[in-house]
Amino acid sequence: PLYSSAASDVYKRQGTPRVLVTRGPERAGPLVDLLREYGVEPVLSPLHEARPVSGDGFKIALESITGGPYDVLTLTSANGVWGLVDVCRRAPGGTDFREIAGSVWCVGPATRTAAIEAGLGEPRTASTHRGQGMVAELKQFLGEEPGRSILCVQGRPARPELGDGLRAAGHHVTDAVVYERRPYPVDTPLIPRPEPTAESPIVVGRSETADYVANGMISAVIATSPKLLEALCSLGNLTVPVVCIGATTAAVAKKRGVNFVTSQGTKPEDLARSVAEILSLEHNERSRRESSDEREV
Repeated sequence: PLYSSAASDVYKRQGTPRVLVTRGPERAGPLVDLLREYGVEPVLSPLHEARPVSGDGFKIALESITGGPYDVLTLTSANGVWGLVDVCRRAPGGTDFREIAGSVWCVGPATRTAAIEAGLGEPRTASTHRGQGMVAELKQFLGEEPGRSILCVQGRPARPELGDGLRAAGHHVTDAVVYERRPYPVDTPLIPRPEPTAESPIVVGRSETADYVANGMISAVIATSPKLLEALCSLGNLTVPVVCIGATTAAVAKKRGVNFVTSQGTKPEDLARSVAEILSLEHNERSRRESSDEREV
């Protein structure tokens, strides 16, 4: 493992169920604590990690960001917020990212929280994680008149639905790629990793993740994005139940034929509760089958 801890060793010896979480230690703290409260030990498998743009990528991103002001700024991930801040801070003389646009729109509460912490005021939050749904909400917000200027902050690779949908509605859309996703771990992460402590969960890379999946070393999975679930499925056949963070992740699970449930929300407490429920259901079903087999004997 990339990280290990005495606490995790104790859980392992006690036979506590392990749950694979597709999230890195810098973002998993509250979820780790809640899972342990439910008697489950998390194993973190980030799979991807964000790194800052550099070279020509940095120059292009900065040109896009400073090409406004824009009517609307869209942020589709917390990494997008941190990447935007990173580019603006590295700009010669600095750039005030708080004056980029008149209105800020976020996808999901985690993105909105990151935007508020960065100083972007009180951004609006789209009611959907789907690009097409956000397009519909933005079109309603902007009104019937086309030609509004929109800056879409994103990473690479990115889904094109949001920008393409707004362009099709007649608006002027500028893309700003402020970070890149690469296989975990990267040499220069966008967000510094926390130093491991005695209470840190195990963090595994891709090859170790494949071992956990192949050798039955996990009881469930928490999938925190469609791309991460796709990456996880590419490593091996998932036979354990998967808790999906939202509808787009659930769509990937359905397409892949994975046994899944969709969490009622995206907060750590929602995900932890869903894990506890699905493991309880699995335990009850296993006990029912065993009881049935005993009666037949």
